[in-house]
Amino acid sequence: LGQNNYQSIGSIARSNFSNGFKQSSGASFDINSMNILYFVNPRYSAFVYDASHNVYFRSFIHSGSVNKETGQIVPHSKWSLLMLDSNFNLIGEKVFNTSDYAPHILLCSPQGLYLRKSSKQRGEIYFQRWTW
Repeated sequence: LGQNNYQSIGSIARSNFSNGFKQSSGASFDINSMNILYFVNPRYSAFVYDASHNVYFRSFIHSGSVNKETGQIVPHSKWSLLMLDSNFNLIGEKVFNTSDYAPHILLCSPQGLYLRKSSKQRGEIYFQRWTW
């Protein structure tokens, strides 16, 4: 962003699935509490500019949960891709499963946006071109 066009990224184009940040109960900052906060809270992950199409893409990881009976963490299973115009207005939002695509790496090209396919094979990285 140029000096005259500065905006706080956190105050623009929020996801329709954003329900706020859940704070830890109590003063505990043990590793289990931190894991619960990390895997339960929604958050924005990537923010990229597509110069070929003059749009921005922002990924948003949906809330996870904690199983009330077992206390086990149920990690994030969904994430959204937000498409913003050059003034950071929301054009649209598409939901993906984390089992299909990873929200952390977005690559822009003149042919479209490449999303990283989720893979269970170590050392293998695949991308799939996605167009709006």
